Amino acid sequence: MASILVLEPFVVDGPPSALAAQWKEWVDRLETYFAATALDNDRRRPMLLHLGGAAIHKLGRSVAKEGPPYTYQTLKQALTNHFEPLANPDYESFLLRQAWQLPYESVDTSYARLKDLAKTCTLVDVEDEVRAQFIQGCASVKLREHILQVPGMSMVNILTLGRSKELSKVCAAHMEAALQTQVKVEPVNAAAAASVDKRRFRQKTTMSLRSCYSCGGPFPHQGIPFSLLGMCRPTTAQHCSIYTHLRELNMKQSRKRRKRKCSGREARDWKGGAWLQQGPLSLLLRRRK
Repeated sequence: MASILVLEPFVVDGPPSALAAQWKEWVDRLETYFAATALDNDRRRPMLLHLGGAAIHKLGRSVAKEGPPYTYQTLKQALTNHFEPLANPDYESFLLRQAWQLPYESVDTSYARLKDLAKTCTLVDVEDEVRAQFIQGCASVKLREHILQVPGMSMVNILTLGRSKELSKVCAAHMEAALQTQVKVEPVNAAAAASVDKRRFRQKTTMSLRSCYSCGGPFPHQGIPFSLLGMCRPTTAQHCSIYTHLRELNMKQSRKRRKRKCSGREARDWKGGAWLQQGPLSLLLRRRK
């Protein structure tokens, strides 16, 4: 048979107004222990003095000297009468009305705490007071709104509704966490794809807008034989796409083996559109004169 957990000693150094409720709770646990161990009545009184701790043992001895020999029931009642005058019903009622659901408490735990506080209160209807305080002090605004929408909802239905809302909140939090993880992964992939597209567009645009590093014209040259591409030389008359000008100019430069610089007159004629109106041959003849 598995060993039964032994009760911890009763603490008498707590708040005086709460000792009566704590004593009743401790006695309930003690009687549960007696029922689990099948302890007879003759052994219950010494077991109460032993499990209660040094303070209860001393207090029980002093109470026993004031009257006839005590059995377990008379000793328990004497200790109960000793702790009950320390309770203030008005103060206990104040504590009940100031009790709010704590952030880490569930609806069942909060309701049980309110029931314990109401045990020492002098209330006409304890259940109604506990129900009213539970509705006022519950942490969930949605639960309170739902309760107020249905007047006269029983405490059993209120607790059932509170449990369902707590469970749905936990499930929704898990689902949102999973969705946020998925959403964080998708933008990373989208950003990587966008960067690749930008890089490809930049490369394509650079290739389409590339210019010749020699003559400054668009590259590759359109309409120029492949054999003359190597004869392209830098000129001041850049961006001239006339094939005859490029051919005759490069042939003259190859004969003189030096760089040719366009004169200021040629540059003015090129800017004014003379290259396109008169042609490159007339300009070369004009320069020879």
